[in-house]
Amino acid sequence: MLLGQRADAATLRSKERSCIIEGEFQANAGEIRQILTANDIEFSAPLIIRRTIAPNGKSRSFVNDAPVSASVVKGIGELLIDVHSQHQNLLLQNAAFQLKVVDSLAGNKTLLEEYRTLFAQMRQARQTMETLAEQARLSKNDIDYYTHLFGELNGARLQEGEQEQLEQEQQQLLHAADIQTAFGKAAALLGGDGTGALTALKDAET
Repeated sequence: MLLGQRADAATLRSKERSCIIEGEFQANAGEIRQILTANDIEFSAPLIIRRTIAPNGKSRSFVNDAPVSASVVKGIGELLIDVHSQHQNLLLQNAAFQLKVVDSLAGNKTLLEEYRTLFAQMRQARQTMETLAEQARLSKNDIDYYTHLFGELNGARLQEGEQEQLEQEQQQLLHAADIQTAFGKAAALLGGDGTGALTALKDAET
């Protein structure tokens, strides 16, 4: 359980109470510190790993009293305890294990740390480059769009005050029907069928 294996309520001696398993380890920093740092956990000695299993089978994991996932416990456990079994030779086929053996035999600890630092810097630089490339792409799109707009405006050859004039014409067109009806009524009032205003004025003049 302390190595991060799956918790099973069937292993509980009492089915009514939670079970707590705790281990205290004298561990060197190294890769363990990297795992703890990645999970915002402060490294301290001794290293305390604790698993709690509830009667319903749910479990919780803690490293130095900080809650973590079982996968984190498993990653740390692999660095703390080496269990030898009849199938241990299968580990030799693991590429990560092979690299660890090579680095250990070659004494590459300092070189390995330098590589990790440079690799992290390279990943950061690559991410920055990708961000800048995306910004450049968006800027190019903006330039193309605004260039197109400028060409449209330049080709329109707009004159000063033309916008106000166009807006006024638009309003007139919107109310063209109302204006036409009003003119019709005015014409009827002026001319009519002999009783219009113009007829009355002519009669008054005579």
